[in-house]
Amino acid sequence: MNYWQHRIYHMSAVSYPLLDKGYLSIGFSDFLQRPEFLDEMLSDRGDKWEIFEAENQAVWRCLKRTRLNLWRFLCEFKIGDWVVVPSWWGTFSVYEITGTAMPAGQAAVDDLKDWSGKPVISDGRYLCYDEENIIDIGFVIPVKKIESEIPRNVYVQNALRSSMSFRGTNLNITRLSEEIKGAVERFRANKPINIYDEAVKKISAPLKEVIDTVVSNEKFEALIASYFNKIGADEVYIPSKQSGKGEADADIIAYFNALKLEIIVQAKRHQGETDERGVNQVIEYRDQEEADDGWVSIAWVITSGDKFSNEAVELAARENVRLIAWPEFCNMLLDAGISVLKF
Repeated sequence: MNYWQHRIYHMSAVSYPLLDKGYLSIGFSDFLQRPEFLDEMLSDRGDKWEIFEAENQAVWRCLKRTRLNLWRFLCEFKIGDWVVVPSWWGTFSVYEITGTAMPAGQAAVDDLKDWSGKPVISDGRYLCYDEENIIDIGFVIPVKKIESEIPRNVYVQNALRSSMSFRGTNLNITRLSEEIKGAVERFRANKPINIYDEAVKKISAPLKEVIDTVVSNEKFEALIASYFNKIGADEVYIPSKQSGKGEADADIIAYFNALKLEIIVQAKRHQGETDERGVNQVIEYRDQEEADDGWVSIAWVITSGDKFSNEAVELAARENVRLIAWPEFCNMLLDAGISVLKF
C-alpha cells in the first residue's frame, strides 16, 4: 500500500465536482486518441515504459517532464492506496483508490455540473460542454472518501505540511503514512495538535528512563515530595517506615492548611504493571490515623509504572483511593514546572 499526494490544478471547475462524485482526475486528454494506450498502461507487460515514452513522442513530439505525473496516475496508483488531495483554501482531503484508471468520459456520473452550474456531458470517451468544447480531463480513477476538508494548520505535522507546499501534480509520500493517519484520527476526534501535548510525549519517555535507571526508591519519594512543595503544600514530610502497624505504610504526607487537607501517598517505583499491595498499604495507614478536627485525609498511590492491575483498580474504587500511573504523574510534574526536578 502506498500513500500519494495529488494536487488538482487542471480544469478545477470540473475536476472538483468529479471528485465529489468519487473520481480523481488528471488532464492529458490528448492521450485518449489511441484507445489501446490505456489498456497497455494497465497491463502487466514489461515494456510499458517504452510504450509510454513512445506515446509521448507521438502525441507531443517531445518528452515533457510533466509526463511523469501521468505515468504515476496510470501505472503506479493502485487499488487500496491512499491519496492526499490538498486544496487551495488551506484544507486537504484523503481518499482511498477503489478502481483503475479509465477515460474521463466513462465515469459513471449523473448530473455533473461545473462550479458555475454549467452541465458537463460525456461522449463515452471525453467530457465536454458540447460537441465542439472538449474539456481537457483525460483520465479518472474511482476513489472513496476517507475524510475531507481537514484544516492543515491545526491537524497536520510539519513534514506533511511541507509536502503539501509542493506545487507539482503528484508524488509518492508513503514515508509520511503515520502523519497522514494521525491527522485523520485527530480530525475525527476533534483533537487539534497541541504544543503542550506534543511536548509531553517527547519528554515523557526520557524522563521515565531516568527514573527507571538512575533514581532510587528514596529519590522517587523525594521527587513526589518536591512536587507537593512546588504546588503549595504547607508541610511535606516522609514518615519513618515503622510509623504504621501491620501492612500500613505511607511514603509521603502533604498538608494543605487552608483546605484542612492531608494527602497520604504510597510511592511505587515500578516498571510495567503495579499490583494492589500499595493500595492496601495506604488504606491501612489512612484508617489508622487519628483525624484532626475538620481535617480530611485522602489516599494516593503514585507509581512510575505504566498502569495498575485490575485488582488494584477495583480495590481503589471501593476504598476511594486515587491511583496515579506514570503518564498522569509525568503531566503533573511538568504542570508544576521543570524546577520540580531540583530536590
